[in-house]
Amino acid sequence: MDMIWADRFGKSLKNMTRSNLRAATHLLTGHGNLNYHMKKLKKVKTSTCNLCGMEDETVKHALTECPLLWKLRQEVFDKLCVTLDDIRHHLPFQKTVTFYRRAEKLLHPEDPHPSSRLGNVTIVLHPFISAPHGAETASTKKKKKK
Repeated sequence: MDMIWADRFGKSLKNMTRSNLRAATHLLTGHGNLNYHMKKLKKVKTSTCNLCGMEDETVKHALTECPLLWKLRQEVFDKLCVTLDDIRHHLPFQKTVTFYRRAEKLLHPEDPHPSSRLGNVTIVLHPFISAPHGAETASTKKKKKK
């Protein structure tokens, strides 16, 4: 583990619930349910992000890059753009864990693990970002109902 991470987050790990500790472990090691890691274990066929389909689904991609998680980033961090430097040095680790758990629910809604059952979350696209071809958004759902 990167010593910066250990020094910064070690104390907060001691006071976490089991499900938050699980998410924190995924964040710190990269060994979680994200496609990049699952492909290495031969559990999935592609390492590509389930939401945007643009890049490998890594911790960094989920936290800072996936364009379809912008609204969640803004909700949790009060920032539209978050960098790894923000996460390492400026943002409370509990917020990062909260974001990851909610993002995991969006990225893998079929995951039966109880820690990812956090309720319904709607993906709202940023006005300047279009959905990947074939993706279902709130506006396409409304059109189907008509």
